[in-house]
Amino acid sequence: MMKRDRGVILLIAAATITVVMWMSSGDMRALSGIGQVHYLLAAIALTGFLLVFAISTRLAFVEKLFGSLDTAYTYHKYIAIASVVLVFIHGRLAESAVSAAETSASSGEIGAALGSIGQILFILLTLIALFARSMNYERWRFFHRLFIIPYLIGLFHTYMSSSIDLFSVSLLSFWVGLTSIAGLLCAMYTLFFYQRTRYRYTGAVSAVKHLSDSTVELEVLLDEPMTFKSGQFLFVRIFQEGIESVPHPFSISSGKGKVLKLTIKALGDYTRELKDSLEVGARVGCDGPYGNMTFEEGRARQVWIAGGVGIAPFISSLRNSETEGLKNTIQLYYTYRGEGEALYKEYLLAFQERHPSFTVHFINTAERDRLSLKEIDVTQDTSVYLCGPKAMTGGYVRELKKTPAARDLHYEAFSFAR
Repeated sequence: MMKRDRGVILLIAAATITVVMWMSSGDMRALSGIGQVHYLLAAIALTGFLLVFAISTRLAFVEKLFGSLDTAYTYHKYIAIASVVLVFIHGRLAESAVSAAETSASSGEIGAALGSIGQILFILLTLIALFARSMNYERWRFFHRLFIIPYLIGLFHTYMSSSIDLFSVSLLSFWVGLTSIAGLLCAMYTLFFYQRTRYRYTGAVSAVKHLSDSTVELEVLLDEPMTFKSGQFLFVRIFQEGIESVPHPFSISSGKGKVLKLTIKALGDYTRELKDSLEVGARVGCDGPYGNMTFEEGRARQVWIAGGVGIAPFISSLRNSETEGLKNTIQLYYTYRGEGEALYKEYLLAFQERHPSFTVHFINTAERDRLSLKEIDVTQDTSVYLCGPKAMTGGYVRELKKTPAARDLHYEAFSFAR
């Protein structure tokens, strides 16, 4: 079983248990077919929002279940969209097809009214999250955190508008109560405790090196040493006046003990601000490390594919091998657009001269077509690693899964750093 399959199994199991628990109720079975669908849609939607909030915690189990945080956040996005769609259909059934007896026994009017408000808020916040691309990241994040409000309204609506007694002693009541409490705890943790408890590694920026017109490498001196593996990344908060202190993910390009180097490309408002304004001495907080794209566990023969600033985790591995020795035969394919964006090129060429088992191929897409997998020799004894923009990584992953590389394929895609 692939690591990423565990999360899918969890999602299916959660939805299945929800359906079974609701259908185990005699009151549920007494409803009409469309009445049962009406309730099941809402129940699955609320379970979906529990999973959305659980993924948002970034607790260790999330990465273990889905294989990587970028995969987990992809599911986070589509589970949220699917849940909002189910809430919308649930509302339409309530208005047009389900009798009053099936929707509003016991405190029905207030619960039903609040349910409509919650539905509107869910849809509105989802549209903002999906389409407000030009919105300042901190403002976008503020609206994202408001999802707890329609979730609370949805829980109240469930308990107060249901014709099924959810306060009785039953398996259904236990399941609804358990998932409701779990969802609230995950949401509250993300809102009020995550930033206060997870950024235990603190330090200060000790150097800022400009690698290109759009990319900088930060050196951070931590107050306490951090243990990490090459290929991992951190969520970092910067505490400097004029710069937002919200967390963003950045790749570790090298480091040992108390010294870390982070490579950052200006991909949006926040990262452009860092590139232009960050000063030596600024305090930082780090959460992590994250990432399962670690090279030590790979096979002796490895193919690396990097896109743009996605070269950073590979640089981390190479720098680490300078002291521990290069133990693998590596073919690196580094794709970028324009010579000015070829980060660490001199270092890679020098490393290649010193290590015969390492070969680097530079692909400048400003001068030639994108890298084709036909140019790469991938056999069953090869581990393949990819890191780069989500669009690039996704395309290569789909192609590689049709080859022997699918046996040992590792990848990280960056898309939620602005």
